[in-house]
Amino acid sequence: IPLDKLRDLIETEIGKTGSERRNMTPAEEEALRLTEVLAQREEDLQRKEEELRHFEELRSKEETLWWEAEYAKKAEVEKEREAVDLLHQQENQSLRLENQRLTEALKQLEAKFYEQVTAVSQKEAELLKKEAQLKNRETALEAREALMSEPNKTEHSAQEKKAAIDLEDLDALEDLEALDANELNTIINSFTAQPKQQTAPKEATLNQHYAQMIQEFAAIQPTAKKLLAPNIISLPTRLSNAHGMGFALVYPSLEGTGFMLYQSNQLDPSTGQQQALLTRPFYIQTTPVTQQQWQQIMNNNPSHFQHEPRAPVERVSWDDCQLLIHCLNLSQEAHYRLPTEIEWEFSCRAGSTSAYFFDEQTESLSDYAWFATNSAQKTHPVGQKKANALGLLDMQGNVREWVQDSCSVTQANDKQSGPKQNRRVVRGGGWNSPAEDCQSAQRNSEASDQRLNQLGFRLVIELS
Repeated sequence: IPLDKLRDLIETEIGKTGSERRNMTPAEEEALRLTEVLAQREEDLQRKEEELRHFEELRSKEETLWWEAEYAKKAEVEKEREAVDLLHQQENQSLRLENQRLTEALKQLEAKFYEQVTAVSQKEAELLKKEAQLKNRETALEAREALMSEPNKTEHSAQEKKAAIDLEDLDALEDLEALDANELNTIINSFTAQPKQQTAPKEATLNQHYAQMIQEFAAIQPTAKKLLAPNIISLPTRLSNAHGMGFALVYPSLEGTGFMLYQSNQLDPSTGQQQALLTRPFYIQTTPVTQQQWQQIMNNNPSHFQHEPRAPVERVSWDDCQLLIHCLNLSQEAHYRLPTEIEWEFSCRAGSTSAYFFDEQTESLSDYAWFATNSAQKTHPVGQKKANALGLLDMQGNVREWVQDSCSVTQANDKQSGPKQNRRVVRGGGWNSPAEDCQSAQRNSEASDQRLNQLGFRLVIELS
């Protein structure tokens, strides 16, 4: 059948019943039957596609519900995990707080234990010191009685001569306690009193300045910043204060017996030795106090040599030094004072037993000190020479140094004239000292109000 004829046949005869149809050839009838079958199959296909779309929609809804259930389950699990984590965090925080509380309690117990140990050590040291003093006094009494019982005997051994020193003279070589309020007030009143007629104009001007400074001391307020924290367990080896003063930590000898302190600076130290006890650590200034540091605190520069601000301050009396120390202590940053003889010599020697802290020979002294041979007759900036084993500078030269101890007897080498009351010990050598006067055992005394251009000082921080 031609294609166009078949198309017309289908369009006109499709859907008619047998009586309505015109007469068709067998081929036309077969083509029409196949067309009807194809149409039926298309209807079935459309129906199945509709069913498939419905099934896909149901499956999509089912998947959506499944995923929503999974998400809800995950959210519940995450919520439970967050609750568990929060509980763990709270427990950890509680444990940390408890650990901090226990650590703080342990530190307090350690501090109390350290305080008790320190107190016991101090009491033991005081007991040893008193025992040594008692033994020395007993020896001196026995020697005095022996000498008094033999008035015609003119020669005695060096040991008998040493033991025969008056009992009160033994205190000149012992640790000196800190100044009490009465002694400090006496020094302060000496500046505010009317100057004596024989007082030199320059000295009177200094006294007037210091009297004015004493009035300004009342305005000094305690500082909240301390060089050492209370109850500190581990002491730092170095300290530096607000005025640029550096300090080195010095520990006593492990045996607690100290070293041999010379009663005088005789070149043969085999005579006149006395056992020196040093039982507590302390900080000592690494250099003498400089003119710049004195100027910052006392608002003047009394020095004779004013060519260099880092040169040691000189022309300061022992009383002047006490004023500066009093000014520093008013701020309560630390407790300052002059070193005792024992502390000074122990620090100077730094474990040595030779004439100088480096050796016995004077040839090397120029490497360590400014003295008569190399000073050009003036002071020099501190810290330009080699240090000793403790890192201390200018210990055996540049300026002689005041110490805290009093000197109630005239030393064998004391060339100073005048009354001997109210004299204080001076240690070390200065810019005008010969080499033999720069030894570690060098010891002199001066009146406490004496101001000399070769006389300075360094400070100590006392540990409670």
